[in-house]
Amino acid sequence: MMIWTGCLLAQERRGIEVTGYLNEMFSGFTEDLTKSWYWQNTLHNRLTLGWQPGEYWRIDAGVRNRLFCGDFLDIPSYAKRLEDDQGFLDLSWNVVDKEKALLNMTFDRLFFTFEKGKWCLKLGRQRINWGQTFVWNANDLFNSYSFFDFDYIERPGCDAFRGTYYHDETSFSEVVVSLDASDQVTAAFLHHGVVKDFDFQVMTGIQAENDFVIGGAMTGAWGGVNLRWEFAYHQPMKSFGKSTGIIEASLGVDYLFSNDLMLQGEVMYNNKESMFSLKNLVGILMNPSSVDMMTAMNDWNVAMMAYYPPTDRLSLSVSGMYMSGLGTCFVGLIMDYSLWNNLDLSVISQYFTTVGDKLPIDASAWLGFVRLKYSF
Repeated sequence: MMIWTGCLLAQERRGIEVTGYLNEMFSGFTEDLTKSWYWQNTLHNRLTLGWQPGEYWRIDAGVRNRLFCGDFLDIPSYAKRLEDDQGFLDLSWNVVDKEKALLNMTFDRLFFTFEKGKWCLKLGRQRINWGQTFVWNANDLFNSYSFFDFDYIERPGCDAFRGTYYHDETSFSEVVVSLDASDQVTAAFLHHGVVKDFDFQVMTGIQAENDFVIGGAMTGAWGGVNLRWEFAYHQPMKSFGKSTGIIEASLGVDYLFSNDLMLQGEVMYNNKESMFSLKNLVGILMNPSSVDMMTAMNDWNVAMMAYYPPTDRLSLSVSGMYMSGLGTCFVGLIMDYSLWNNLDLSVISQYFTTVGDKLPIDASAWLGFVRLKYSF
């Protein structure tokens, strides 16, 4: 059972808090291990700032500064995609855009919080995560993200007003109104509660002024196995009652063994038509952190993951995915090693390949990453 702590402002906090990290990551990509590789180096600095000027007020900001160098900059529209901001406010800039160097600065958090009694109000760019499963989140109307993007643990934010009322320690209700770069409004209501040690939520709203959405989720444990389930039904507003809507549903399970080995599995189904197009195949494979591949998935999809820490300093994970609508498979490997206090080394490998005849061509992509991360 989840004990909800809300967004309570710590009364002892005063002054400006500054945290963050500095990443140095070397990346490689090839379509065939026997052919040429494309390389890129990314220097990534993140700063998170928080200031509580009074008892009930708080201001938070988060900024990503990323310097890219290498072959990936030759990909058409690569710089433009990095600069595109999906929020109402344009808070992403390519400060330097040269042939061999690109420096991007993006604010993915910038919001004000007012909290008093059982009310918590937030305004600005913030993370709103209604999803309960790990890979596919049917309830996440505001902040879509990609499972493949291992280097963005904070996930994107959206420009929104969020009002939350806490009924007690385990239940709350909230209303969110968000505006995107196309001036389209997404507005939704969610209620979260607990029934017999199972957390549940129900939600309804309008997404991007196009779809009426209703959905819900439930999480809990049974026999030592953690269960997560969520679903959503989308009905286009223009054809309300005249066409079949879209159903999205995902079910996830995970189990932690006594030796700290964790196994996870998740399956997702939706009946939408794939938004995947052949012309952007190369772009998606060259940029697997893009949410394009995730939103293109339809039909049945399944993912399996395993995590194991052989030592206190070393952790290993392997993941696999089959996407039936795309006729594509994915395999990922991650090794994290703690070199020193706040200093970590990671080695990551990702492989994508088409299977069957869903697509008119055969394609594959190998990606490798070596990352050194210092947190402060």
